[in-house]
Parts: sequence; C-alpha cells; structure tokens
Amino acid sequence: FFSVRVTGCYMTKLDANDSLNDDTFKGAPQGPPADLAEDIPEDVWNRVANSLAVISCLRYLVVGLILPCRPKLVAAAGVPASMYGLTVFTLPTARLLSTFPIVFSSNHHGRVPVFAAATTSAVLSIPLQGFTMNGVYFAFLRIFEGVSMASFVSVPILLGDISSPKNRGGTFSFNQLGYYAGQSVGPLCGGLLAAKLGVRAVFFCTAPLLGLSAVLAWLLPETLPKHRRSDAGYCDQVRESAECLAEALSAPQMHFALLIQFVQ
Repeated sequence: FFSVRVTGCYMTKLDANDSLNDDTFKGAPQGPPADLAEDIPEDVWNRVANSLAVISCLRYLVVGLILPCRPKLVAAAGVPASMYGLTVFTLPTARLLSTFPIVFSSNHHGRVPVFAAATTSAVLSIPLQGFTMNGVYFAFLRIFEGVSMASFVSVPILLGDISSPKNRGGTFSFNQLGYYAGQSVGPLCGGLLAAKLGVRAVFFCTAPLLGLSAVLAWLLPETLPKHRRSDAGYCDQVRESAECLAEALSAPQMHFALLIQFVQ
C-alpha cells in the first residue's frame, strides 16, 4: 500500500497531456488519460501480472527452501554465532542501501532492465552459498543476495504502472497469491530435500528456479514509456522522492501502515 501510494504520487507529477506512443503500448487508445494504466492493453496487463506472480512465487519458494538449511550450513562450516549474526545483518543492510538506487534507475532507464538485472544477480549469489566454508565468504554472498532482494521494490512499481484505481486491489492480491504460495511450500520442501540430499544440495537446487525467474524478468514488457522516464539526476530524484514521501506521510493511515511494516 505504501509503495502504491508513493508511486501514485510520482505519477501525478507526470504531464497528463502526453499521449502514449511507445511500441509496448501500440494499439492502445491515445490521449490525455486520467490514469496511465487506463491505456495499457489487456495483453500487456496479463503478461506483466502473470509473470510477476510466477516470479514472486519462484523467488519466495527459494527463500523458503533455504530457510531451514541456512543455520545448518553455517554450523557445518564452523561459523560462530556472532559471525552468523553479522551475516544476517548484511542482507537487510544491502537491501536497504540498494532500494533507492534501484528505484531511481528504473525511473531513468525503465522498469524491466533494472528489475531483470538485479533479479539475475540472485542466480549466482544464492546457489554459491552452498560452497560456504567460512563466515566471510557467506557474508559476501549475502550482500549480493540483499541487492537482488532489493529488486523486489520494482514489483509494486510495475504493478502500479499497469493497474488503475478500479483494479489495483485485485492486481496486487493476485501477486500476493504467488508470494505466499512460494513462502508456504518452500520451507517444507527445503526440509525434505535437506534430509534426502544434504543441506548444501538445497542451495544448488535453487539455481534452475532462480534462472527461470531471471528469464521471466527479462521477458517482461516495459511498462514505463520512454517519453515518461525521468531525466532528473539522482540528487533531483532524491529531493522529489522526499517530497512524495512527505505527501504520503501526511495521511494518518500511512502512519499505521508504516508501523505494521516496521513491526513485521
């Protein structure tokens, strides 16, 4: 909800008199839409919504697969508890530091190239953790995993691009089905695989799933036409984002939404 609110704030700053003329939107009605998503063809909506649901399912299936295996892996590698705590710290920190650069880059270069590139980085960062023999190696790969996880800030932005107020709830709910399906099945499968094949093998088994999610990400149609991309530099985008955040936070319900996010 928070991401959609900020995305909506950003979209209101775009020139409403621009008509859509990118190849992705060919055949769609032209004119000054009240909402960018009103002019998106149905086939583009289907491709983006379905692909993102599958990508979310695959990525969080992977997260679930390695969830019961990671403590066993670091214990087998002889990583002390204090060092393991540091490796846990590196992922959200890398994700935090990568989020805004990914958002700003997607505003400038388009949604798909940035999302797909960050998603592809997970193809190596997670399976290679199966070779962990010390804490430094593991922490290093967790940093790259954090960058790839930060790419998921693009999912609500992509969904915001293709959804209008009348179908936004259904669009996001459909994506959440994939998210929770992967998150629910993953730990159970991960535990069973670890019992049969060993803990390290589970990390190696994630490679084809991550590879498939990367391929699907690269095949996504672009949802931000070239003439609507930001020409502002990173500093200007930081300032604009701060203004959007201030506007979003002015709504009382946003305080409650942020509190839920923080507690979670």
